[in-house]
Amino acid sequence: MNKILKITGVGILSACIIGNVGLGSYQLYNYNSQNKKVIKYIDDELERRAKEAEKKNEYQEDGFKVGGTYEIKSTKKISDAYISGKSDELNDKEKETLKMASEILEKVTKDCKNNYEKEVAVYNWIFENVKISGNSTIAIATNSGGGVDNPYGVLKGRKAVCVGFATTFRLFMNMLEMDCHIVHNEGHSWDLVKLDDGEWYQTDIYSDISGMSRYRNFNMTDDISMGIMGHEWDTSALPAAKGTKYLYAVQNNKKVKNLYKVPKVIKNYLQKKKNNSLFISFEEKIDEKAMALAEYLISNTSMNIGMLPNGESKDISAIWYKDEQDNYILGIFFYDYSSVSTNESAVPKEERKKMNKVMEEVYGIDIQDSDDNTGDVPPDDDMNTNVTMSEP
Repeated sequence: MNKILKITGVGILSACIIGNVGLGSYQLYNYNSQNKKVIKYIDDELERRAKEAEKKNEYQEDGFKVGGTYEIKSTKKISDAYISGKSDELNDKEKETLKMASEILEKVTKDCKNNYEKEVAVYNWIFENVKISGNSTIAIATNSGGGVDNPYGVLKGRKAVCVGFATTFRLFMNMLEMDCHIVHNEGHSWDLVKLDDGEWYQTDIYSDISGMSRYRNFNMTDDISMGIMGHEWDTSALPAAKGTKYLYAVQNNKKVKNLYKVPKVIKNYLQKKKNNSLFISFEEKIDEKAMALAEYLISNTSMNIGMLPNGESKDISAIWYKDEQDNYILGIFFYDYSSVSTNESAVPKEERKKMNKVMEEVYGIDIQDSDDNTGDVPPDDDMNTNVTMSEP
């Protein structure tokens, strides 16, 4: 069809020009010269549209099975019912999903002023309340159809695989009338959301929970997602994520004079027993010399972080971000090994203390409860040892 359209377009244009026998040779030369440009433009445009149409036909969002197992399922009926206020056409499972999701949205977004704040609120709720399915110290056989890949199962059981995180986040965004796609490859899936600036941003909650680094994979550009985080997907099939206004680092950073002030910020952050992420902007210009100094700072902090207060069992990594004015912002991410594969939130604090006392008496060592190192990230403060460069 594409070839037929291209040939037809060229034929019509040529007939219109050459068919006029009254044209002089000079005029004919000019018309032919212009004609070639027009034909090339039409050819290029038709080819571009054909490729876009072909890619759209090839790319499958709903119905695609990640890893050949977990299917991305549509939740449009549920989000449409929330927006319209009419749920008559939903089945019982969909109605229960709508009820659970509605209650969460009402609670977490009530004080939000714009779509970005709503997105952050939803992200934080999922980060704090949903665990990765199978991420337990003691293995237990479960029903493979337990719903870890869809919003109903995720909101009910609070456990998810990557598809469950992606579809639940998309449901919330669609309920808030925000455009959202699920990006995927053969083995992983995450989200692409459009915000108030008209730009698209990628968010991978699964990877942040897995890496215990809040906001590291939140609102990424394509450059960050692919070049730094290592995500792979068909870039021609979905809108490009290139916005910088709503990068978390841009919206939430602490300004200091220069890099020599960063160690104090890190120490204070650890003393507050925070272990997720912080973002720092600078009054002084960041040039190549400053970047080399930052590399040295992060590398040596990583090697010595265990000797800092509350730094034991932690690691650190960093990323350079750019804001809309091309100013650099340093994102620092903390990983707490002591919190891996633990389930403190499922055990009452008094029970944990009792068990810790027994273990200390029997093992003859001091037992640290990793719950002592957790906490919410303050909005104004907020792996590899190198500082990674982002060029959004």
